[in-house]
Amino acid sequence: MARNWPLLIKVIIHIIEHPETWNQRFYATVCGTSFCVAGHAAILSGHKFVVNSVGYVISLVNVEEGLYDAAYIHPTYGSVIPADTLGHIVLGLDN
Repeated sequence: MARNWPLLIKVIIHIIEHPETWNQRFYATVCGTSFCVAGHAAILSGHKFVVNSVGYVISLVNVEEGLYDAAYIHPTYGSVIPADTLGHIVLGLDN
């Protein structure tokens, strides 16, 4: 799998310029204001995290149905993919 260096550089620059948005302990904080590297990669590649019924961001990302093999249909949230899996895909990283 080819590395997506432009996206990785974009993530790093964003984190340097906005360090308050980086939290490596979570893919996304429940309020959706900070993300790990994979979470930033998901957001900066145009995806949105799922927000549950009480308004908390969860570690699933909405994606277009059929766009990624690892995506699945969630009964409540539609076509989703785990944030860590999407981070690996969009950054071109091996597992």
